[in-house]
Amino acid sequence: MISGQNEHLYRFDGFTVEPSSRSLSKDNEAVLLNPKAFDLLVALLERSGEVMTKDELLERVWHGQFVEEGNLTVHIASIRKALGEKKNGRRYVATVPGRGYQFVAEVVADGHSLVIEEHSLSRIMIEHGEDDLQAIRAALPEAQTSISKQSSRTTVMFAAGLIATLIAAFLFYRFGGALISGRGGGSERTTRQLTHRGNVSGATMSPDGKYFVYRDNDLGLWYGNTAGGNPLQIQPPNDTTYDGLTLGRDGSEIYYTAGGNLMKMPVLGGPAEKVLEHVSAGFAFSADGKQVAFVRNDLELKTSSLMIKGLDGVEHEVTKISRAAAFTAFPAWSPDATKLAIGVEDIARPNQYTLMSVDIADGSMTPLNPQVWEIIGKTAWLHDGTGIIFDAVGPRSDFHIWMLDLGSGSLRCITNDLSRYGRGTVTSQMMAATC
Repeated sequence: MISGQNEHLYRFDGFTVEPSSRSLSKDNEAVLLNPKAFDLLVALLERSGEVMTKDELLERVWHGQFVEEGNLTVHIASIRKALGEKKNGRRYVATVPGRGYQFVAEVVADGHSLVIEEHSLSRIMIEHGEDDLQAIRAALPEAQTSISKQSSRTTVMFAAGLIATLIAAFLFYRFGGALISGRGGGSERTTRQLTHRGNVSGATMSPDGKYFVYRDNDLGLWYGNTAGGNPLQIQPPNDTTYDGLTLGRDGSEIYYTAGGNLMKMPVLGGPAEKVLEHVSAGFAFSADGKQVAFVRNDLELKTSSLMIKGLDGVEHEVTKISRAAAFTAFPAWSPDATKLAIGVEDIARPNQYTLMSVDIADGSMTPLNPQVWEIIGKTAWLHDGTGIIFDAVGPRSDFHIWMLDLGSGSLRCITNDLSRYGRGTVTSQMMAATC
């Protein structure tokens, strides 16, 4: 094992990594890699064959900074892209579910071979794109059913971040806006593809359903009109991950978090500016756009707090739970701004979540439905307050989009097809009980 900053050259499969000059090359041809991704690659190479936890990697690369875990996922994907990982091809960076990442190719450092332990894919799941998941299912049918609930949940957490941001877009095209306005939905459903590349790692739609923004890992930030036409590149590729992408009410401004700060950027030109400090990526604006709700987890104190912060910087804690990461990441405001809907961990059943309503005035929590979920993703309150739409995965269902009728208490699976809507691992039993 190699530790600390060093002058080693790392070589594997024709690649050469030189930390001192911060260069990556393949057969003497330069390979582009953004600075943070390069630092992650060096960290993994220094401990080639060992599992590095996400916390270790975050501390190594973003030392002392407040950074969302999504940053790590995006830069790991950049490494895999730069190294040319493809479906059924050579693997270099493996995801070890529930633990972290591991560099799995044999590495030579200044002529000294770094011997690594080999693992079967039933133990290491590659956290990558749709093609990779299809390849795993095709090549290892037995491994699909042997991956533990914990590994499955880890993959869900990664995929949910992308799928959750597309809920509004999905509902708009499936139901023509009817469900979002609370008018119900018909039986006929249609979809229309808005992007044509498989490298989209984040997306959001404006509240009126007219505009959308997405991040392409290779081509930067793009802006489009849902009515048609070609999307416009508004930011070239850079080191910003644009966590929690959100369009303003009129679609003219983009909000996101970077380095733990809430940022704002005009869609059609102009510099980004800091709006608020210490805001997590799962933020949600109130209907008037003057307040932001988000979750603040303190892993050291093992507390999870539901926070509200005004654009004037004044914040208050709505409620706090004495368990780390007890709230899910995405709260939703009620139309009258008196409540927040969010997933809350069941104290009697760790890693199981219930959809709750939290009273903003006194912090009291009320279960909205008795159903227990493995994970609850993004939530969205219907405009007339009659229901809540959210994406979630249950013990006998795959990751789907659900609607809870607050009047009757009935729960309905909206996406009752065989698509996984974010789940990375599918078994035949899950496929038989999709919704």
